[in-house]
Amino acid sequence: MTGYRGAGRTRLLNAAGEIARAEGFEVLDVEADELLDSAPLAVVSVPLHIPEPRVGAAVSGASELPDDIGTAPRTGPVLVALDDLHLAHQDALANLRGVVRRLAVQPVVWLLSSPTGDGSHHLEQLLRSVRGRVAICEMPLRPLSDGAVRELAAEMLGGEPSGAVEELIRSADGNPKFVVSIVEGLLDDVPAPDAAPTDVVPAHFRTLVTRRIQEMSPAAHGVLEVAAVLGSSVVPDDLARMLGVTIGSLTPILKEALAARILVAESDQMFFRHRAIRQALVDGLPVPIRAAVHRQAAEMFLAQRGRLVEGALHLVRGARDVDDVTVEILRRATEAARDTQPDMGAELIRHGLELVPRTHDKFGSLVALAIDVWGRVGPLSRVVELGADPSLRSLGPVQAAETRSRLAIAHLMQGDAAAALAAAEQVLADGRSPAAVRGEAAVTRLWALLSQDGDLARASADELDERDGPAATDRGPRLGVLAALAWRAGDAAEALRLSREATQQAVANPMTAHGCHPPVLILTSLGRFDEAEEWLARPADEPAVLGGSVRRVARGHLLFARGRLGAAEAELSAALAFAARAGVGMGTSVAWTVLAMGAVMRGDPGGAARSVRGLLAALPVDGGYARPQLGELIRARVAEAEDDRRTVMEMLDRIAAGADALPGLLLQHPSHAAWLVRASLACGRGSLAERVVAVAADLAAHAPDVDTLAGSAAHARGLLLRRPDALGLAVERHVDPWCRASAAEDLAGALPSGDQQRVVEVLTTALGLYGDVGAERDAARIRKKLRGLGIRRRHWKYASRPTSGWESLTDKERQVADLALQGLTNQQIAGRLFLSPHTVAFHLRQVFRKLEVHSRLELVHHAAGH
Repeated sequence: MTGYRGAGRTRLLNAAGEIARAEGFEVLDVEADELLDSAPLAVVSVPLHIPEPRVGAAVSGASELPDDIGTAPRTGPVLVALDDLHLAHQDALANLRGVVRRLAVQPVVWLLSSPTGDGSHHLEQLLRSVRGRVAICEMPLRPLSDGAVRELAAEMLGGEPSGAVEELIRSADGNPKFVVSIVEGLLDDVPAPDAAPTDVVPAHFRTLVTRRIQEMSPAAHGVLEVAAVLGSSVVPDDLARMLGVTIGSLTPILKEALAARILVAESDQMFFRHRAIRQALVDGLPVPIRAAVHRQAAEMFLAQRGRLVEGALHLVRGARDVDDVTVEILRRATEAARDTQPDMGAELIRHGLELVPRTHDKFGSLVALAIDVWGRVGPLSRVVELGADPSLRSLGPVQAAETRSRLAIAHLMQGDAAAALAAAEQVLADGRSPAAVRGEAAVTRLWALLSQDGDLARASADELDERDGPAATDRGPRLGVLAALAWRAGDAAEALRLSREATQQAVANPMTAHGCHPPVLILTSLGRFDEAEEWLARPADEPAVLGGSVRRVARGHLLFARGRLGAAEAELSAALAFAARAGVGMGTSVAWTVLAMGAVMRGDPGGAARSVRGLLAALPVDGGYARPQLGELIRARVAEAEDDRRTVMEMLDRIAAGADALPGLLLQHPSHAAWLVRASLACGRGSLAERVVAVAADLAAHAPDVDTLAGSAAHARGLLLRRPDALGLAVERHVDPWCRASAAEDLAGALPSGDQQRVVEVLTTALGLYGDVGAERDAARIRKKLRGLGIRRRHWKYASRPTSGWESLTDKERQVADLALQGLTNQQIAGRLFLSPHTVAFHLRQVFRKLEVHSRLELVHHAAGH
């Protein structure tokens, strides 16, 4: 075994010894320092019945060993575990090579361990000398995978790590020793896993890092501490200026740090390898010294042109007293960082609010600045909290209006339309509000009204357009409101026209850029993929809270419509994670909807159920993007995939009761019309099926140039009337690849039974389309239909997998295991995955074998531990 320090070599040796003893082996544990004496093989001689070399005798490898060593009698198999082989004496290693060769025919297992790149050539020499005579298994211990790290941490924490804890654990770079140290420190330092602050490094881990650094020269240690205070990147010029030395004198120290992997070089810059390593160095400095270094750094950076933000950061970190000069530097630096370095701006203003006393006459202005900065980067909860701060009463009318407008936007992005409307109207009611601020507030008011009163939103948008005309700088977001209203009313042609016009407008105010995202979603839903892609490809002149959430939702929505299911799920999951951290509710219903549909396509009932729960929670705070009926439809589609007929019927009845919302509902995705017809007919709701067909036809008639609507209408009509010609037209007109596959599958079912060749051709087309999208559940259903026609299609994929454990399971085995864990019988699983019960039983046996369990009960326990 070879592996880096902390990889677990010694732990693995000990575990192997325990297993060997249980199997009847005689186990011999040997430390490397035991092979340093004058009789290097003494420690292995007795159990292996080897005559010890004479003390003081010259040792020349195998020639010093007796000829009958390989035939000496033993009572049973022997395991010899030699750790840290790189520390052993050369003479001992020479004799060891001879012993291994001579005992090749005996029941002896040698477990040899050496760290990677640290004298491991000794091990390589030994292996070369015995290769071909004994069976050799070389086992390099590599860093743990992300999944293994999470599993290890979850086992210790009693739950999945997340947030700050997950970030800190990732900094261990897969080193088991570091992971264990971090988690042990967290358990000692904080009451719960998610309570760990991001800027705290557990004492255990800090101790490990300190030991690693102390192995370096004292000069390197001191330089690294100063570098850590300066920042995550290491700039030699800054470091030399701080220390008053030349670059030449720093060079060997920096090379030493690079060799020790404390620093890494990328392109023309150097960085600390991990945030946790840098933090451990900073924490190791006494607070007074650290503050003094910050003050010196502040003087250095503030004296240089263009380094105001860096200087201000060090100034607030090392400040002892706050005077007017400090407050002014803080204000200027925060404003400078607000647009280009918003995270630094947020840190600056956080320090400012902590340092500046509330009695200072500029405190209210700093609170207003904090609302502006945190409104761009989040979390929005801080913005709302500061909005009630009494110090804001000291603001002048202009700054007060600006602050209320930014507070209104924060409420809107959170999903609190009523609070957003109240704040925006307060700005508009104040005659002292500047024109630009009034325009910003007017857009916010429009979007808030969209969630509460569509008619008033339309009237207000028309009024603004009539007053300001086409030259208005915020015309794009205003048009976005009108496009969303048209879309909700089922007027696809008008929604398309307005969306195109909205996305062509320049965004003059980044804080109102949210108004252009719904038009992009509309373009995607109507199959105008290139136009949506063009807008998303533009440089994002918008705050981070929008770029990290709403824009990513629009991008994921587009990827899904193009048939790139995996990429869409990754993008949308990232968007939801960011939205949760930043407190953004806007657009999340779209993300959860797509994730739910994707999970159904892949045959992941657990993922579909989680997404439905997310969608139902998002709908109340995302009224500008979706209506409640969407939740009912998605619940029905997920329930149908789970064979939950009762829930399907209940949701269909609710949808029928709110039939006025059908036009907007069918526009959400081109598959909804066909699915509703199919489900309605299966549940005896023929009148709803007829209503859906009529609405889909009307939508298509009013937008004849939109292929997605034509395909959707033809698909619904073909299902209701069992018309192959209509279903064939749907295959041609559908733009979404999954919808084309679905139409092809339905076409095969409507063709005459005697035309088997045509049926096979159409089903094969559907199978290919489903496969391209990654819709495994649907592809499995098609393969079953083809098998019924005597046609078998290969569907397995070759992949490099481990031989045991959860990661060794194939996609189909994982699906079977997931359904078994939910309590489904083999017969039920077969129906769900369109397999035979015998095939399910085979997959379940493979799962049991790979996970080393023998029953469903053991599978449940194994999954709980995983």
